[in-house]
Amino acid sequence: MKSGFTDGFRDPQPLELGWKHLFQVLWRDIFTLIKANVCFFLFCIPCVTIPAAFTGLHGICIDIIRGKSVKVVAAYREALRTMFLPSLGAFAALSLLTSLGIYGAVFYYHWSSGVMRILLLLPSAVAVVALLMFPYCFGMLACVALPLHKVLKNSFLLVFLNLRFSICCGVLVTAMTLLQLKFWLRAVPLLLTCGVSITVYIAAYLALFGIQSYILTQKL
Repeated sequence: MKSGFTDGFRDPQPLELGWKHLFQVLWRDIFTLIKANVCFFLFCIPCVTIPAAFTGLHGICIDIIRGKSVKVVAAYREALRTMFLPSLGAFAALSLLTSLGIYGAVFYYHWSSGVMRILLLLPSAVAVVALLMFPYCFGMLACVALPLHKVLKNSFLLVFLNLRFSICCGVLVTAMTLLQLKFWLRAVPLLLTCGVSITVYIAAYLALFGIQSYILTQKL
């Protein structure tokens, strides 16, 4: 299950991840995140490049957490060049699992009654786990040299091995996403400047707690 960084980076003074450090990095690199947010929308054209753009954005967030200098446009180009197919495969697999889980939950809700509605818990759990796998999956695609099937397997395991942060990540990211969607007319300036990048940054940071503990062969 263990694997090293794709760039062989090793910091002589490993980072101690924590809430204080999360906000320090956010404050320090807010302009990098703004640039990454703007470029994200550009690299999402055409739509088929969206998964690779998400991988690139995760890679940018992980690099700023690690204290590396980041060239935003180059990071997106590299993600499109090297991670287009793995990103597309990961996005398709997780989206399919999420869709099947939601469809199953709706099906059992409408076509069962009473105690039989307990059956909707299983597809609901599938959808939730698939959603919680997204940050781990794209985080590993961005920074760890592993084939796609191992990335998906490790993402599934990390949801449970890193359960506290998985739940925290899911709640925060879902809340941030729903707020931006609900107030999208007022939030358009935020969405275009840093809404997506800050949401991904929070998800990537919390996912790194698990990736660092169970996947990486060296500390951040």
